[in-house]
Formats: sequence, C-alpha cells, structure tokens
Amino acid sequence: MKISILLTCHNRHVKTEACLQSLKYALTAYNFKHDKPITIEIFLTDDGCTDGTAEVARAVFPDEKVLHILQGKGNLFWAGGMRFCWKEAMKQHEGW
Repeated sequence: MKISILLTCHNRHVKTEACLQSLKYALTAYNFKHDKPITIEIFLTDDGCTDGTAEVARAVFPDEKVLHILQGKGNLFWAGGMRFCWKEAMKQHEGW
C-alpha cells in the first residue's frame, strides 16, 4: 500500500517534528508486524518558515524519495499550502 501524506506549515517546527516522529514510529511498528508493508511519500509545504522547519523535517525523513519539501513565500496559509502540495502530489503520481 502506498500513502501520500500532505502537510503545510509556517513556523511550527516543534509540532511538525512531533507529527513526523509519530508517523515514523507508527509506520515502523506497522511494517514490523505485517507482511505487506506500507510505503509513504510526504509532501510538506514550507510556507516561508524561518524557524528551521524544513531542516527538522529532513532530519526525521532524510530520504528525498520519501519527503518532498515545497517552498511557499509565506502567503499561502493553510488552505493554499494544502492545495499546493495536493497539486504537486497529483503531478508526481499521474497514472496511478
């Protein structure tokens, strides 16, 4: 099973790190117990963060095939950031 995860943030590195760590833990626990593993891709809109959110996210998921960081300029807000990463995820997975 493949799952795309969409996130958007602006200067919430502590909450973003906690979210990604929980996700990584749950994914690891699930895949350890089941024969058919889940693979994920994360599309994270960094909407002009100045607190190191992107670096924290890369520390949790360093594989560029798993984590895609999309850059905003600080004017997308939550809904615009989610639309932005949704469109990028759709582009990457045309033909699924």
